[in-house]
Amino acid sequence: QGSFNAVTVITDQQYTVTGTDQNGCTSSATFNVNAIPAANAQIVNGPFEGCPMLDVALLSQIENAVSVQWFVDHQPVSTSDTTIAFNAGQYDIGLVAVSANGCNDTVTALDFVTVHPRPLAWFDWDSVPGQTGQYVLNNFSENANTFQWFFDDGASDTSTNPVHIYENPGQYDIMLIAMSDAGCTDTMVKSLVTLWPLDVFVPNMFSPNGDGVNDVLTVFGTGLRQMKLNVYDRWGEMVYTASGENVSWDGTHQGVGLNPGVFVYVLDVEFWDGSRARRMGDVTLLR
Repeated sequence: QGSFNAVTVITDQQYTVTGTDQNGCTSSATFNVNAIPAANAQIVNGPFEGCPMLDVALLSQIENAVSVQWFVDHQPVSTSDTTIAFNAGQYDIGLVAVSANGCNDTVTALDFVTVHPRPLAWFDWDSVPGQTGQYVLNNFSENANTFQWFFDDGASDTSTNPVHIYENPGQYDIMLIAMSDAGCTDTMVKSLVTLWPLDVFVPNMFSPNGDGVNDVLTVFGTGLRQMKLNVYDRWGEMVYTASGENVSWDGTHQGVGLNPGVFVYVLDVEFWDGSRARRMGDVTLLR
């Protein structure tokens, strides 16, 4: 009956085996054992955690191997170090190195890549009845608990459902950035056109006497973008003209105060929505 002994071979070795039978007779044999280097594989970076799409560089350190194979959730993905973009989820990573004699070394890293889901930013708004330019922002975002609002007029807010007042009519691009616990973000931008009444009013008298009360003829209105005001005396001579977003007259002509009387004005207006209007009438100057 034979006997067996197992040995671990690290380097090339010569072995001699001697056998003795029941009669004391011996016999020897000598042989060489060559140690073939085993493949060695290591994943040298990670683990990874982030938001989609998360770019992960799979990097290895390989010894005594002629080929490698990367796996994601047990599916082969590449035969060399590579970068992969991961969507939301958890992923196992595997690496197999094969030596010249076909011996394998396998490394498995469980939950090596964790990608948190991205939130969904979504909002709408309601105007506040009776409050020109005031809006309540309704936040319908999902998987988010931190918010940053930008209102396109220089203002911002971190409330969940803020209330914002626009001081001027126009179109504003509202931006919402929603952030999850894991720090993942989503952004939504929507355009709001503020609904302001379009109107203009010119007083019918003023008294530039220096008492600080009603000294200037001022044009009032809402939704005004541009105006041009011409004022004429009773002989039809233009005594004043001005253009701009705001116009007013102090009752002078060429730096000299005019006498009391009735003057005619022609006012051309452009509103914020591009519409135009003309107003004509008279105004009484009192001293």
